[in-house]
Amino acid sequence: LYGCVPVLSERLEAMPLAEHPEMRWHEAALYVEAESIPRLMGWLRKLRRGAAAAMVSAAAGVWPRLLHTSLVFGSGWVPRECARCRGGAGRGRAVRSDSGPLLSADECRREMPGPVAATLASQLTAAGLQGVDGGDACTRSSYLGEPPEMDAYHTLMDILRARLIAPPAPAEPWMAQAAGSGHNQSSYFRARAHWYTLQVAADPESMRPVEAIAPAQARRDALRDAWRQRAAGRERRPFTSDHPAKRK
Repeated sequence: LYGCVPVLSERLEAMPLAEHPEMRWHEAALYVEAESIPRLMGWLRKLRRGAAAAMVSAAAGVWPRLLHTSLVFGSGWVPRECARCRGGAGRGRAVRSDSGPLLSADECRREMPGPVAATLASQLTAAGLQGVDGGDACTRSSYLGEPPEMDAYHTLMDILRARLIAPPAPAEPWMAQAAGSGHNQSSYFRARAHWYTLQVAADPESMRPVEAIAPAQARRDALRDAWRQRAAGRERRPFTSDHPAKRK
């Protein structure tokens, strides 16, 4: 939002909503390991000319998807007494049929009752818009002009829709090592941690993230079945005075 380039202190940092194709974190941020921070300034000096501007430009497609614009600036975000504001009607906000002729922002400001103005001021503060004139509030449909249909809520819905039609994820690259150590949770997580450590060590001066690997469909199915069995076991277990839930 401030036009800065984020610098993350871990190349395995999981960034929000990174599954969405428009969330190009690898183009909008830099990633370094904590132990490499003393060398960071030297690495930054080696960046090609215009790299910072290119990252700021890439972030233009990222930051709108981190805001809850459609939820904050929905049709009910201003008090109903402001329904006559011409600006609000021009933004597609509901206007009551009995509210009379539309008002300009100045007229709305003059006619707004004190309690309504106080309510609207608190809503503006909650939306992070301190200092915005209440009479102009209902002309806003976003924080900084970003499209509401590109906010965090819609981005999450896009991700969930994509998951529904995505092909099953293949076996993870560390599964061979995990299988050799026995099929259990500990061996799986040890093998995964070792694999990611090797990816980071392969290029210690890189300032790009290490791509996360989605859990394999077979692993997800196994976890689902295990949880179902545990849930079924709890349902069949009789509830008596000796049940753990009754002990103190």
